[in-house]
Amino acid sequence: MLVNDWLKCDQVDQDKGTASGALVFRGTGVPVAALVKYLRDGYTAEDFCDRFTAVSRAQARAVLRYDTEYLERRPEAAADRVMHRPIAVRALERYRIWIRFADGTEGEIDLSDWADKPLFAAWSDPRFFRNVSVGWGNTIMWDYDMDLSGDNMYLELTGLAPEELFPLSRETVYA
Repeated sequence: MLVNDWLKCDQVDQDKGTASGALVFRGTGVPVAALVKYLRDGYTAEDFCDRFTAVSRAQARAVLRYDTEYLERRPEAAADRVMHRPIAVRALERYRIWIRFADGTEGEIDLSDWADKPLFAAWSDPRFFRNVSVGWGNTIMWDYDMDLSGDNMYLELTGLAPEELFPLSRETVYA
């Protein structure tokens, strides 16, 4: 789902204080991606709210309801999610990751060019870097603190141009 679509949900805000502009539960700073990661790991929304006490159960339910309603309104969005969605990832040596996508594409990506940037300073701890996992909403993530777009990783891995991956990006958008 596009960031702009998520921002129509009254319980979601964009964290302007991070480089990624992560989507967070309004008024909390808790990433929405953390909820989905919890659900994928077999926990319930209640378990999530017990752990992240700043997020109310009503907020969690509202976000899950919004996501379901969005997919009902735009069924093509569900197909878009599956196409380039990471389904497996593991850390390798020297800031490299191996990643597999839902469409079967897989391979290694070298992230060492990013490792010296302040945003990724936590990677200098090998234990932190090894804790990479598939996140929510087409991301890979580290400990709910940091995520990378699955679409960007797909572009990096395949060498495709954005307009090849996203045909609508060829259209002019007027703000």
